[in-house]
Amino acid sequence: MINVTIYRDKDGRYKGFVSRGHADYADEGLDIVCSAVSVLVIGTANSIEKLTDDRIVSDDSQDGLIKVDFPDGLDHDGDLLMKAMQMNLQSIEESYSGHIKLNIEEV
Repeated sequence: MINVTIYRDKDGRYKGFVSRGHADYADEGLDIVCSAVSVLVIGTANSIEKLTDDRIVSDDSQDGLIKVDFPDGLDHDGDLLMKAMQMNLQSIEESYSGHIKLNIEEV
């Protein structure tokens, strides 16, 4: 199962996220759940890094793990990209609940 945890502060501002694990929905290379989650989390991190002035710190050095932190917070555009990622991950979780778990944690 893929576990995605989105971290927000007490005021609801995004602080980062972690995605770990594998969906095990289908064989490697054919797993649509894993592909969808990967596209969302990597695409969101890349978009925030390339399309905003927000600073991110990321680590994807371990197989099945992507960790992204926003040490200085996010501006409006970065926040909107994270809201879109969260909404789309919730949609995937509704359709494939046995393969992805989305958690929102306050830090």
